[in-house]
Amino acid sequence: MEDNFSNNMPLVSVVIVTYNSDQFIIETLNSCINQTYQPLEIIISDDGSTDETLKLCENWRSEQGGRRVVKIITSDLRKGIPANCNRGADVAEGEWIKFLGADDLLRPDAIENLMSEGAKGFDIVYSKFQTFGSAITQPSIYPYHFTWRLIKKRESKWTKYHEWLFLLGFSNVAPGAFIKSSTFFALGKYNEDYYLLEDLPLWHKAFNSNYKITACESVTVDYRVHREQVTSNGLSPLLKKDLMYFNELVRRPYSVPYYHNLFQVKVLTNIFFAKLRYLDVFQLYIYIINRLGK
Repeated sequence: MEDNFSNNMPLVSVVIVTYNSDQFIIETLNSCINQTYQPLEIIISDDGSTDETLKLCENWRSEQGGRRVVKIITSDLRKGIPANCNRGADVAEGEWIKFLGADDLLRPDAIENLMSEGAKGFDIVYSKFQTFGSAITQPSIYPYHFTWRLIKKRESKWTKYHEWLFLLGFSNVAPGAFIKSSTFFALGKYNEDYYLLEDLPLWHKAFNSNYKITACESVTVDYRVHREQVTSNGLSPLLKKDLMYFNELVRRPYSVPYYHNLFQVKVLTNIFFAKLRYLDVFQLYIYIINRLGK
């Protein structure tokens, strides 16, 4: 695809994190090269795949014939999503980093739209993403309104009350996030004490820093929902461990967010608590805000 930008535009590193991703990786890679923005480098960071992922990536890189910068980083041991993301970021040469799941797709104007916002003097840009997949009959657009309002509020004013709301119910934004390399490293990268929960601890640090954050109203990523992904079968023991660790480490001083999220973990993992989920008035509050925002 022809680019509409001059050669002095900032380099963007697209870091694709893979693990046994042979079913979708080629479609994801093709979405990265069909961008209206250039220049780009593509970094594939693999977390010890045992399927055909690496072979497919090597073949795809060969097919590019040297026309694009494509780096493949591997690990002999599976170390989890934060470590996998960090490996890719460590070799990134771009001024900006776009992390991407190996099953998700960048829309053709994704990087252009993200850079248009980032170039206004921001350090982190959060955009929207839309679900798709064979089992999806009605696509949903994320982040939901409760989280989106917090992102918009962070553009202008941030108080302890807003941090309280963040800890109460800030939800998934990772697929649409875009961050300056310098900001990512200054924040300490993703915390490798977690195995699956790469984004929430970093965003909490970012929201309570002096870095400039903004929202991009465009949908930039198609977020695939399928049975093989980490969250497809509910709350796994590894994700539960990560969420409980974040709850103890960060939310403990805030009683309501702490107990609310502790209850939510119980709801997702315990049949008895699942029956009591409608007693959580704070989850009801978040639900109402989300519905009103549609």
